[in-house]
Amino acid sequence: MLQKLFYVFKKKWHINIITQNAYYSCFGFFSAGKFMAVNCGIRWNVKNLVLTHHEPSCSDCKLNQILDEAISHRNAMKIRKPNIYLAREGMIFKL
Repeated sequence: MLQKLFYVFKKKWHINIITQNAYYSCFGFFSAGKFMAVNCGIRWNVKNLVLTHHEPSCSDCKLNQILDEAISHRNAMKIRKPNIYLAREGMIFKL
Protein backbone atom coordinates (compact mmCIF):
# COMPACT_ATOMS: atom_id res chain seq x y z
CA MET A 1 0.00 0.00 0.00
CA LEU A 2 2.76 2.46 0.92
CA GLN A 3 4.53 1.79 -2.39
CA LYS A 4 1.37 2.66 -4.30
CA LEU A 5 1.05 5.92 -2.34
CA PHE A 6 4.60 6.95 -3.24
CA TYR A 7 3.89 6.14 -6.89
CA VAL A 8 0.87 8.46 -6.85
CA PHE A 9 2.93 11.32 -5.43
CA LYS A 10 5.58 10.90 -8.13
CA LYS A 11 3.06 11.64 -10.86
CA LYS A 12 2.33 15.25 -11.84
CA TRP A 13 -1.37 15.77 -12.39
CA HIS A 14 -3.33 18.68 -13.80
CA ILE A 15 -6.26 19.32 -11.48
CA ASN A 16 -8.65 22.28 -11.59
CA ILE A 17 -9.74 22.27 -7.93
CA ILE A 18 -9.15 20.21 -4.82
CA THR A 19 -10.27 20.50 -1.21
CA GLN A 20 -7.80 19.62 1.49
CA ASN A 21 -8.17 19.29 5.22
CA ALA A 22 -6.21 22.04 6.98
CA TYR A 23 -6.98 20.93 10.53
CA TYR A 24 -6.05 23.19 13.37
CA SER A 25 -7.18 24.03 16.87
CA CYS A 26 -8.05 27.46 18.23
CA PHE A 27 -6.21 26.57 21.41
CA GLY A 28 -2.84 27.16 19.78
CA PHE A 29 -2.01 23.58 18.76
CA PHE A 30 -1.67 24.16 15.03
CA SER A 31 -1.00 21.15 12.87
CA ALA A 32 0.96 21.15 9.64
CA GLY A 33 -2.25 20.44 7.69
CA LYS A 34 -2.30 23.71 5.80
CA PHE A 35 1.36 23.32 4.79
CA MET A 36 0.86 19.73 3.67
CA ALA A 37 -2.18 20.83 1.66
CA VAL A 38 -0.14 23.51 -0.11
CA ASN A 39 2.70 21.06 -0.79
CA CYS A 40 0.25 18.55 -2.29
CA GLY A 41 -1.37 21.29 -4.36
CA ILE A 42 2.00 22.27 -5.79
CA ARG A 43 3.11 18.69 -6.40
CA TRP A 44 -0.15 17.75 -8.11
CA ASN A 45 -0.19 20.92 -10.24
CA VAL A 46 -3.54 22.03 -8.79
CA LYS A 47 -4.99 25.33 -10.02
CA ASN A 48 -7.24 26.02 -7.01
CA LEU A 49 -6.79 24.71 -3.47
CA VAL A 50 -9.65 25.06 -0.98
CA LEU A 51 -8.74 24.59 2.68
CA THR A 52 -11.46 22.98 4.78
CA HIS A 53 -12.23 21.68 8.29
CA HIS A 54 -12.71 24.91 10.18
CA GLU A 55 -13.27 25.09 13.90
CA PRO A 56 -16.71 26.73 14.32
CA SER A 57 -15.65 28.55 17.46
CA CYS A 58 -12.73 30.34 15.77
CA SER A 59 -13.02 33.97 14.81
CA ASP A 60 -12.79 35.17 11.22
CA CYS A 61 -9.49 36.80 12.15
CA LYS A 62 -8.01 33.41 13.13
CA LEU A 63 -9.34 31.79 9.94
CA ASN A 64 -7.77 34.54 7.85
CA GLN A 65 -4.49 33.96 9.69
CA ILE A 66 -4.59 30.29 8.59
CA LEU A 67 -5.19 31.38 4.99
CA ASP A 68 -2.36 33.95 5.16
CA GLU A 69 0.06 31.33 6.53
CA ALA A 70 -0.81 28.92 3.72
CA ILE A 71 -0.32 31.63 1.08
CA SER A 72 2.97 32.70 2.68
CA HIS A 73 4.15 29.09 2.61
CA ARG A 74 3.36 28.87 -1.12
CA ASN A 75 5.02 32.23 -1.82
CA ALA A 76 8.15 31.21 0.12
CA MET A 77 8.62 28.48 -2.49
CA LYS A 78 8.41 31.15 -5.23
CA ILE A 79 5.41 29.48 -6.85
CA ARG A 80 2.23 31.22 -8.03
CA LYS A 81 -0.15 28.24 -8.14
CA PRO A 82 -2.33 26.95 -6.62
CA ASN A 83 -4.70 29.78 -5.84
CA ILE A 84 -5.59 29.20 -2.19
CA TYR A 85 -9.03 29.77 -0.69
CA LEU A 86 -10.58 29.20 2.69
CA ALA A 87 -13.82 27.24 2.35
CA ARG A 88 -16.85 29.17 3.53
CA GLU A 89 -20.48 28.18 3.73
CA GLY A 90 -22.22 28.69 0.39
CA MET A 91 -18.97 29.04 -1.60
CA ILE A 92 -19.41 27.99 -5.26
CA PHE A 93 -16.76 27.35 -7.89
CA LYS A 94 -17.53 27.10 -11.62
CA LEU A 95 -15.51 24.43 -13.40
